Amino acid sequence: MKIVKLGAMAAILASGVIGMEAKAEETKTYNTNGDITFEQSTEPEQPVYPGDPNPETPVKPTDPTNPDGPGEGTQGPISIDYISSLDFGKQEISNKNQLYYAKPQSYQSGEEDSPNFMQVTDKSGKVAGWRLSVEQVTDFTAQSEDATNKTITGAKITLNAADGEITSNSNSPKPSARNITLDGAGSSQAILSAEAGAGAGLWTSTFGELETTDETVVNTGASLMIPGSSQTDADKYTTELVWKIENVPGFE
Repeated sequence: MKIVKLGAMAAILASGVIGMEAKAEETKTYNTNGDITFEQSTEPEQPVYPGDPNPETPVKPTDPTNPDGPGEGTQGPISIDYISSLDFGKQEISNKNQLYYAKPQSYQSGEEDSPNFMQVTDKSGKVAGWRLSVEQVTDFTAQSEDATNKTITGAKITLNAADGEITSNSNSPKPSARNITLDGAGSSQAILSAEAGAGAGLWTSTFGELETTDETVVNTGASLMIPGSSQTDADKYTTELVWKIENVPGFE
């Protein structure tokens, strides 16, 4: 009888194990997916503080040449978001060669003054590179209609972008900057560019840095040279710079 009982018990245990194995083999899987689709943005980017280019905290730069403030940035997948206008201050008429520095970039939103700067964003998703160029379309021209000396002969603007700081919120390889000189002849010069595979995201590039000269803080990376041989009226003289962004990689 004991042998029968043991045999029966063994059979019961065996059937339990088999039942457990059968239950384990009943586990099934089912797959689902997640997706997201991106499209190119056409919204203009707001200016950010150079050196801390966080698009979550935009700033409000002042434009010394326009009481209404700077214009809106360009639209498109590669955009010019902001570029500083240059204020070379009030100066005395001179018969000597003179070099004047631009005033720093100031802000309505309360940030400390910074060097004047350029801001470009590449949201194309292609990382094919881009080029920023500038053209001084006119000589410095007097604002008074009856001015004797209508333009400033030989005046040259120098922008030392290669001596400035290039910063971004992106981990993409950075673009490169050049130092350029504009003379009002109307020729376009490339100043900031990204090679293919670089320059994705938001980038700021300053014109040199701020320095103190004669107890005044100025942006030495943006200067205006006026030869002593030029003649000027006691008047305000202005010029226009036209900036162009292209989806062309590199400087050449």
